[in-house]
Amino acid sequence: MYTIQYRMMKYADDTCVLVGSAMVHTVADEFNNIQSWAAKNNLKIHPSKTKEIIFSRRRSKVQYPSEPFIPGAERVDALRVLGVILAPRLSMGEHLDRVIANCASSRFALRTLRAHGLPPPELHLVTRMTTVSSLMYASPSWWGFTDASDGSRLERQLASLRRAGFLLSDFSSFDELARNANAGLFLLRPGPRAETLLY
Repeated sequence: MYTIQYRMMKYADDTCVLVGSAMVHTVADEFNNIQSWAAKNNLKIHPSKTKEIIFSRRRSKVQYPSEPFIPGAERVDALRVLGVILAPRLSMGEHLDRVIANCASSRFALRTLRAHGLPPPELHLVTRMTTVSSLMYASPSWWGFTDASDGSRLERQLASLRRAGFLLSDFSSFDELARNANAGLFLLRPGPRAETLLY
């Protein structure tokens, strides 16, 4: 059976490398390969800015050395990747803490807009485009790792927004929003017509 031993993803100036447990002994060598590639492409990767995290099953008995596999790197208990905070057991508690805190802070802006006379339809639109979008950010990547208590926390946020009048009383549940986001993730939407130009 063929398995992928390494997977590297580059996002602007961030690089993420995933290494399977069967190849964990080669992490330092792989990091050296990435540094060599970066040097050839006029980039520099700093070991001191490199973070390392180990993901494992809840009942895993595998013991890893206390020192990071990459010399000079820092081993962390949580890692933010493209705005989503990942924990070693892939629980979403820390990510939701941050997301819900942002939601709470945005209520002040919504109250201010309402106090300055923003009509309900526009207030609902602003809430959906800001607060709800913040709650939903990248949900297809993390919704499947949530448990019932996580879902309840998110539902309470939407219920509070409905009660405050920032959303319509029949606004969708978070579960429905997340399922729709998952279902629409890879749907191709027609874009503007493009002309083919031959030179």
